[in-house]
Formats: sequence, structure tokens, C-alpha cells
Amino acid sequence: MPKNAYPALGNLTLTMSGGPLAFSKVQSEALEGYAHKSTYLLAAQLLAGLSSDDLASIQNLVSTLLKSADENGAYRFWSEPVASPTLSALALLAYSEASLKDIHIDSIQLNRTIAYLWKSLKIGNLSSDDAVFILWALGKNEQYDTKMALTYFQEREYIGIKGQAFLLMNLDQLIQAGQGSMSTPFSTLKAEIIDEAIQEEELVYFDAPNETTAIVLYALSKLGSANPLLEKMANYLVFQEDDLIREFNPAEALWTILAIRSYTDQSDTSGTNYIAQVKLNGTIIVDQSVTGKSADEVYQTKVEAKMFNASNINDIFVKKDGTGPLYLDAHLNAYLDPTQVLRTEDGMIIVRKLYEITDEGERIPASTFKKGVNYVSELEVVVPKDTVYVTLTDSIPAGMKTKPGMMELSEPFSQSHLESGQITYYASHLPAGVYKISTELQAVLAGTYLHLPASIQAMFSPATMSRTEGGIVQIID
Repeated sequence: MPKNAYPALGNLTLTMSGGPLAFSKVQSEALEGYAHKSTYLLAAQLLAGLSSDDLASIQNLVSTLLKSADENGAYRFWSEPVASPTLSALALLAYSEASLKDIHIDSIQLNRTIAYLWKSLKIGNLSSDDAVFILWALGKNEQYDTKMALTYFQEREYIGIKGQAFLLMNLDQLIQAGQGSMSTPFSTLKAEIIDEAIQEEELVYFDAPNETTAIVLYALSKLGSANPLLEKMANYLVFQEDDLIREFNPAEALWTILAIRSYTDQSDTSGTNYIAQVKLNGTIIVDQSVTGKSADEVYQTKVEAKMFNASNINDIFVKKDGTGPLYLDAHLNAYLDPTQVLRTEDGMIIVRKLYEITDEGERIPASTFKKGVNYVSELEVVVPKDTVYVTLTDSIPAGMKTKPGMMELSEPFSQSHLESGQITYYASHLPAGVYKISTELQAVLAGTYLHLPASIQAMFSPATMSRTEGGIVQIID
């Protein structure tokens, strides 16, 4: 076994199509590979994966998600004390969409979730945006409340743009169910949403998160709006320059995927007919014909880093001959030596310390490590302000293992997960303060090993992310 194990250099992934589905595929893959497991992620992966023909995988996701429900049909992100009505509505939405592909859903469990959501709406402690999202999810299951929908329409000035989009779709559900009196509120709200978009000097909703723009695009596309704004919204979402690892937001990814697919379903690609070619340093790596019939196909090519010039400029040449749009997404993954990774502090602070545990239970700072000896990895976290849905991740060097039962959970961290040499702790609500969390380790194999950084991140505010530096762990006999 080698004393030092370094990761591969990386690769360049090119994804292309005659429509924006190429970007949707990239987001789907990022969502599928997202490291921090949660019930939200299960529901999001199910919704994002429904375009697949792999019914067995879809059924497996449905079964796994159903097992996450409480006895009353409610869902929690992790194991926090209070269930989430909006997450429960997202799960219900996923089930209703899955049933359209003849996927079996336990009707008893489904009815429990529906009853829980109606109860949550009647309690009345939800935000307006959350309430209309729940109304729309219930409408997907032919569950309606005309009076409640009309009340929210009359008070729409207190609802955000994405909430108005959900309300618009709920009003359409009522019309389709025979409530013709909802036609006027529907037309009024739709015109207001489009007018607000037109008033923006820069395309659409640039002062709003991508999630909001995606939800509006999803709603207007689903409702069959033939409006040039839709193309602008789709292109706005496609041309974002987010880092899919550091800045990845699962909620934005989910709604972007759904919006792009909805937009593509009503797009006219009959005029598409071209040949696209991509060269890397003079070598052809993509040579693809795209027509109107294949415009929705997604083509992907992966180029290993060894094809790049390590010490010179690399030239990527893209050529298109013919008519129609070309959507090309290029992502370069470069794996750095962890010893060269510097600490970052964006919104929170995290410090990692390693200690040897003596026979008397005392902790002594450790810089070298002995086989068979027990150690503690201690993470100290400083949180300046209250933050929600936080993941705290520590990495275990390859020559060490965790001791069973030695992952010490302390409030407000309510759950831990060990996978592939990483321990992740979860907190649905992390109040401002200073926290310490420890993991007991044992050195089991002599050698020199990389020690990946520890990190802390807010799932739905990914810019709030900090990490320690990387390092080397040397274990001696």
C-alpha cells in the first residue's frame, strides 16, 4: 500500500444540446452527487429524476422517501424536533408527479400527509409564500380550498414573486376543476407577474435568487404562456456562473431543473439543424450533428486532465455550422493537493484540533501519531448569527478509523452520518454562539496520509461556508 495517496488531476466535462436541457443535466448530476444527505434531498432527487426511464430507481426513491415520514405523514429535514410543512408538501408533490409514471404510492401514507398539510394550513403560522406552495401541492392531488386561495389572491401584495407563481398555478387548478369564477383572479395575477418582469431593465428578476426566477419560469411554461420573456428567463438561468461545489444550492438546482424541462417541453426546435465541433489544443473532442428531432438530446464528453498542456495555455475552439441554438456547458474539475488548501472564513469560523487521549483520559495536543493509540478530532465552530440547515463535516485520514459509538452528538446538532471517510453533523437551527464537537479516532495503519479540510456550510445559503486548512497525518508503528 503506498504511503501517500493523492487524488487524480481532474477532468473537463462538456455537456451540450440544442436547448437548455444540457444545463438541466449538469444540475441534475450535481443534485444527485450532493454530499449532504437529507429528506429534502431525497424529494428533490425524486422530482429531478422523473424524466428518467429507469422506473426501478424511481420506485426505490419513492420507497426510501416514504420511510422518512412520521406516523402522521409529516416530514423532517433530518431528525429535528419539529416537522416541516413545506418539506412535507414537496414530498407530496414528488409523489403526485411520480404517480403519473404509474409508480405505486401508498395511499394511506399519502392521505396522512394530505391531512397533516391541511392541519398546518388551518393552524395559520406559515408564511404566505409557504402557504400557497402547500395549496398548490395539495391541488396536484385534487385537494382544493377556493376560499383560502381567493383570500391569498386578495392579499397578494404581501406575497413574494415565487409565492405569486404558486398561487397562479393553484388558481389554474381551481379553474380546471370547474371553478370558473377563478378565471378573473387568474388573468389578473398572471398579467401582474408578467408586467413586473417587463419593468426590469435587465432581463428578469435579477434582484431575486435564481430559485425565484426558476419558479416563475416553471409556472408560466406550465400554463402555456407564449411570451418572449420565457426565453430570457431560461437563458438567464443557464448562463449563471455558480461553482457547483462551493456555491451549490439544492433548492435552486431543483427548481432550475424543473423550470428548464417545463420550458423545453413547449419550445419550438423545428428550425434546428447544425453540426457542432469542439477542439482541445487542435484535437477534436466533440463532433455532433443536431437537428430539430434531436435538439432535446443531451450529449456529454469527459476529457481527462492528462490531455491538457500542464505549463502552457490550453485552447478550446467551438464551431457551429447551421441554424439553431447551441447550449454548451463546460466544467473543469481540478483536484488540488490538500496540503495546499488554505482555510476560508465566510460567515462562520471553524478550527480543527487533534488530541491524543492518555490512559487517564487527558487530552494532549498531537502532531505525530502512533498505531493503536486513540485520538480525538475536535471541531470548534464560531457562529456570529442564527443560521438554519447547517452541515458540519470532518474528514478521517485513511490510516485512522472512528471508534464505534464515539461520535459525540451535542445540541444543536441532532444527527450524524459517516460515509467514505467523512463524518457529517447536521443542525436544522444553529443559534449564534460557539460550539465544540468531537469524534474519537484510532490510528490503525502506519504511513503518511492526506488529511482533507473540515468544513461548515449552510445548505440553502451556500456562500455561508468556511473550512480549515488541509494537512498531513503521519502514523508510526
